[in-house]
Amino acid sequence: MRIEQIVLTFWVAYLIGSIPVAYVVGRLNGVNIFAIGSGNMGAANVARGVGGKWGALTWVLDSVKGAVTIYLVRQMNPDHTAMATMIGAIGVIVGHNWSVVVMIITGRLRGGKGAAAAIGTWLVFLPFWLVVAALLTWVGILILTRFISLAVLATTGLVSLMIVALVVFGYYEPIYISYLIVTAMIFFRHRDNIQRLIAGNERRFGHSAAP
Repeated sequence: MRIEQIVLTFWVAYLIGSIPVAYVVGRLNGVNIFAIGSGNMGAANVARGVGGKWGALTWVLDSVKGAVTIYLVRQMNPDHTAMATMIGAIGVIVGHNWSVVVMIITGRLRGGKGAAAAIGTWLVFLPFWLVVAALLTWVGILILTRFISLAVLATTGLVSLMIVALVVFGYYEPIYISYLIVTAMIFFRHRDNIQRLIAGNERRFGHSAAP
């Protein structure tokens, strides 16, 4: 890919990722998502602060951002689908986590934690069996522990290990190793959750998001 293709692909992905779904859903319900609960622009905080159905809608729409991004950047770069996929995946997560749209609205560069958008990318480029395994892992951990953060981290880690294995065994091109950048961003954005999980005071799913 030429440098201008790389830059354009990244910025298209970034701008799609920057669409502040959770913020819009919150405002439609008279809530500033940044002022309640964890202050995070994500589906879990919407569910706690606005309601489960709105949280589910946010999760779906954020996942759609990831899926649409990968599909679009592949169409833009038909001769370089592997690299475009990885640039798109990284770009959409960067946009979701550090949204320029939110910066324009609130004056601060912030966003979500990338989990739902990442799942959207999986739907497009991962083998079907791995997507099913990842989603079953996510649901299983959530049911058993009611920790959304633990489910996200474990599932993201599983997917990352499987991508590395798929590269090692020749199923994917080596460029797919760069998806570990997405994994690193998700773990970085969940660093406070990791600390709370270790300390034993992480909020469980179903707890309200009081201001």
